[in-house]
Amino acid sequence: MDTPVRGGKFPGRVAAARVDSYERERIGAAVRQAMAAFGGAAGILDGRTRVLLKPNVLRPAAPEEAVTTHPEVVRAVAAEFMAAGAAVSIGDGPGGDPGPAGPVFEKCGIAGVCRDLGLPLRNFQETGSVEVALPFSAARKVNIAQPVAQAEVIVNLPKLKTHTLTHITCALKNIYGYIPGFLKAKLHTLAPRPDDFAEIVCALWAVFPPAFSLVDAVVAMEGQGPSGGTPRQVGRIVAGTDPLAIDTLCAWAMGFDVRDVPMLAAARRHDLGAGELDAIEVIGDSAEALRIPGFRLPHTSKIAPHLPRWIMRPLAAVAGSLFWVKPCVLLEHCTRCHLCVRSCPTGAMRAEKGKVPTLDAPTCISCLCCQEMCPSHAIYARKSFAVNRIFRTEEQREAARAKGR
Repeated sequence: MDTPVRGGKFPGRVAAARVDSYERERIGAAVRQAMAAFGGAAGILDGRTRVLLKPNVLRPAAPEEAVTTHPEVVRAVAAEFMAAGAAVSIGDGPGGDPGPAGPVFEKCGIAGVCRDLGLPLRNFQETGSVEVALPFSAARKVNIAQPVAQAEVIVNLPKLKTHTLTHITCALKNIYGYIPGFLKAKLHTLAPRPDDFAEIVCALWAVFPPAFSLVDAVVAMEGQGPSGGTPRQVGRIVAGTDPLAIDTLCAWAMGFDVRDVPMLAAARRHDLGAGELDAIEVIGDSAEALRIPGFRLPHTSKIAPHLPRWIMRPLAAVAGSLFWVKPCVLLEHCTRCHLCVRSCPTGAMRAEKGKVPTLDAPTCISCLCCQEMCPSHAIYARKSFAVNRIFRTEEQREAARAKGR
């Protein structure tokens, strides 16, 4: 296991490789190009052999939906480490629903990769967990999956997506997947606010830092991610040992003001890596070339991003009745699968058998786990009148621009 060194072995260095499809040979070449900037698989291993690949396996979704890390990216990375003599396993714990996770790995293609390459698949909901202490955050102790604790080298394989709670899910957010299944949703009750939640993620990084992160940004997700957004062709593999540098560069490329992203702010507070654009060295491409024109950000990212924490905390209790975002079920899309009910950490989502779920608003903590896990895009983030008035949504701005042409 790597020691928690600021920015990993190569702080501030981020490699970017262009690739326009998931065709196997092209992905393999792009992955090798990105890894070469860090000594290749042998350099990342540095004499170690036990490797855990940690993709983003959020929910049952086909690869083309851009919800999960594409299996060809996972395959290519696994092949590189296997060729370097490593004992590779692949593992994650799908979010929310405490039910069986096997179908999730099958649908997203990860199970097929494991069969093809003869690799063990570690389902974090079945592997058992160990309790670890966190150095900071609202959660002083958490349970993480045993394969994470036992790995000598963790290779982090996130999908580049927007996120309605954290704005972006990439290298840092994928680390939250160390926590098995429904336990992830439960932790939202300890940290319902985005900045508090970010502290938990950064504390996990400090205890179990990945040796290497490689981002599937060939097809990203824009809009209302991480599950209900729209696939967007980006054509990049992005990689490095410094998750903060990776996420800072990716957030900037998507169009975020990097000072407004809670996860990045928390990582900068704890000095976990390079969090300033001018401190990031981009290998293989220019930073400007990574910019994604017109990338659609989540509506929730517009809510009070510029107010500092010392103002937001005392205001939260007073302004909670005026400024809020709550999930709302779209009747015409709901399939009555009730995955949202099983994924809700507070029991705010409720439903009788065969009926559309309803929300008990006072119990809801606005974590939006229900929206994140919904496979049919049947839940949207409903904003209060005050939020809609003060923070105009992306669609409203686009309509205003179109009308003015």
